[in-house]
Amino acid sequence: MAFNFPHLFELDKRKSCFVAERVGSDRLKWDWKRKPNTVIKREELDLLVRLVERVQFSSEPDKWKSRFLGDGGFYVHDLRSVIEDLNAPVVYNPTVWPKIVPLKVSIFVWCACMDRIPTVMALARRGVNGMSTSCLLCNVGSDETNHILLHCPVAWDALMWLLNWCNI
Repeated sequence: MAFNFPHLFELDKRKSCFVAERVGSDRLKWDWKRKPNTVIKREELDLLVRLVERVQFSSEPDKWKSRFLGDGGFYVHDLRSVIEDLNAPVVYNPTVWPKIVPLKVSIFVWCACMDRIPTVMALARRGVNGMSTSCLLCNVGSDETNHILLHCPVAWDALMWLLNWCNI
């Protein structure tokens, strides 16, 4: 209230009271140091009265209500689901997690498919600037997921060496 109605707050004798203490059965009850006597203070008072008139008070305990569920209950996990549905990218193919492949590898491939590997280009898209965008391994292509995993000659040579070492 102090931020919305600073002049009225200044006039109030008890600044730490509850709204329920100020609302009577048919009118508002004030405890002023002195009555609002300037135009600004009267305008604030009129605005406050108009705002409070629209509010329906009850004696029930306070509770959060939600539009996400039919029962009106507020649950954090429901709100999180709504936010995730709004922000999550649409993936049209289901994710398959083969048991033979280590989980770290599966997650890395999944992140690569969604272009979520923290490359220099991905970081630049998120607002982290100041780095060279050329590939740190070959200095030929740009440092992005497709180049690093598929087109970089140094990474390709390393993959061939690894496959040769594994006799594949």
